[in-house]
Amino acid sequence: MNNGVDSATVTATVMNQGEPVGGETVTWQTSPGALSEASTVTGADGKTRVTLTDVGDKGDCVVVATLGNDSHKELKINILEAPRITGVYDDVGETQQDIQNYGTTDDMAPTLRGTAEAGGEVTLYRDGTSLATLQADDTGQWRYTVPVRYDGVYHYTVTTADDEVHTASEEFVLTIANPHASTPIVGAMVQNGTFLDNGESKTYTSGGLKYYVWGEPGRRVTLGLRNPAGKVSNANFGSPTVPDRGVIAITRKFYFDGDGEYTAYAHYVGESESDATYKFTLTKS
Repeated sequence: MNNGVDSATVTATVMNQGEPVGGETVTWQTSPGALSEASTVTGADGKTRVTLTDVGDKGDCVVVATLGNDSHKELKINILEAPRITGVYDDVGETQQDIQNYGTTDDMAPTLRGTAEAGGEVTLYRDGTSLATLQADDTGQWRYTVPVRYDGVYHYTVTTADDEVHTASEEFVLTIANPHASTPIVGAMVQNGTFLDNGESKTYTSGGLKYYVWGEPGRRVTLGLRNPAGKVSNANFGSPTVPDRGVIAITRKFYFDGDGEYTAYAHYVGESESDATYKFTLTKS
């Protein structure tokens, strides 16, 4: 098992001539780390499990499962590394940065990042509701831009599965809120149901363009979009008033206005445009 793993589920399977054997006692040892139990008994499926913790950065971990002296029975062990949410990336507003656990962001659709078994699948949950099933790459990394939320505290976890063994991550708590109402901030943008991450590229599909903008309730905000040529684009958003919830969510018709980088902006009526713009690249194919 590689170093740096916080926890894992370790499964032992006892077989006799290809058939699972229940009621067998398995004795466990590990170095380094800690195990939830020193010995366990197999179930009818021939499997028994312990949780491995406290491995940290102590180097390679060796887990030994001992069945006894019966050479007719075969013992196999499998270690399933626990998935983790390692952080959230905030790509909107004046400050764009990684957000750690229990942090606050003004990004209404932040990108979660994490680790899991290389090539393995994880299911991401928000407040107990499944959001998506993702596959880690060959280095064990995964990422996902979560659906839009605002003004709340949200609890994220990921689980992975090996047969019937489900290993869950520690909870990642994220507060999404407007930290500075003095300047309206474009918190997220969606084009025909697809998130337009700030600074990233997407392929254009016909359909509307939706703004999500933080602002001070009761104030009017001018919304605009510049095309790759730097001119005001064809989407007419006008100057809506920020509702009591502090978030404008508005959709308008949008027609492709050239390959390249688009810039969405927002400012209070009568004030100059802020530096907190939201940029995304669209291509037609």
